[in-house]
Amino acid sequence: MFCVILCHVVSALQIKLKIQNEKMHPLPDPFALDWDNLSETELKRLVIQLEKTRSDLKSDLREAEFKLDKQGRDYFHADDFVR
Repeated sequence: MFCVILCHVVSALQIKLKIQNEKMHPLPDPFALDWDNLSETELKRLVIQLEKTRSDLKSDLREAEFKLDKQGRDYFHADDFVR
């Protein structure tokens, strides 16, 4: 039980840190940029930022899927245990 609470606290802290980081280092809105006036280095930098964001989102999705699967297994394990 303590481990579950600790996991939720750690997860909440990670989310808060991620939000603070995004506020400190916002990504430029790719739809608001004037693509024709960007230099080649600016385009490369934007591509790298977008690739990093994509990999972070994929990682977050995998973590969420893993947590949901684990919660489902724990729920059915507890349900079997009660029976």
